[in-house]
Amino acid sequence: LAMGFQAQRNKRPGDYAFWNCDELTSLIFPSSLKGIGKSAFLNCEGLSRVTLPEGITSIGETAFASCERLSSTTIPSSVIKIGDRAFSNCLRLINLTISQGVTSIGEGAFRSCGNLPRVIIPSSVSTIGKGAFERCSRLTSLTISEGIANIGREAFRDCSILTRVMLPSSVTSIGYAAFGHCSELRDVFFLGDTPVLESNVFDSAAPEFSIYTFVSKRFEPFLN
Repeated sequence: LAMGFQAQRNKRPGDYAFWNCDELTSLIFPSSLKGIGKSAFLNCEGLSRVTLPEGITSIGETAFASCERLSSTTIPSSVIKIGDRAFSNCLRLINLTISQGVTSIGEGAFRSCGNLPRVIIPSSVSTIGKGAFERCSRLTSLTISEGIANIGREAFRDCSILTRVMLPSSVTSIGYAAFGHCSELRDVFFLGDTPVLESNVFDSAAPEFSIYTFVSKRFEPFLN
């Protein structure tokens, strides 16, 4: 089943609008779309691809959560915030583009997207919410761009094969266990001053785990 929206009548699919529509496989959104309601496409297990138009400003809480066949999505630059758990448990998501312009990634937004291999977070994002990418167990490549200030609690917890993280100078705080139980994490590089670190930020990292800070144009081991 493919579905389109009338451009003039549907500025925003309402809360729970298509919840549990198992046979829905594709969506065509009009350019007039302004937002996606809470749980609008929750548990649409047949949905494989979502392309959101420029002009949309909000993606609601659990909007596409548990769309188990969803493999690809692009968040356009007009989106201000990706809602809490918006794409959580999208088990087959492998292609994710977060466009420059997005400012906030909500709590658990991509939690348990267990096949997601890479994430690039653009410089427009200032806050990565609690558990935003928790349990993304296939994540191997993470780019956190200059401009991001706050990394929330457990944001990347249990990303179990992530080996290396570079943190830009704009980062001022990293929450509790943000990289906890990243059991293959070996190297973390701070490109600026060491941010405020809550407890257990790098708990249960690899045995050879090291932190480096950028001093006098080169990286030096961090001595706590």
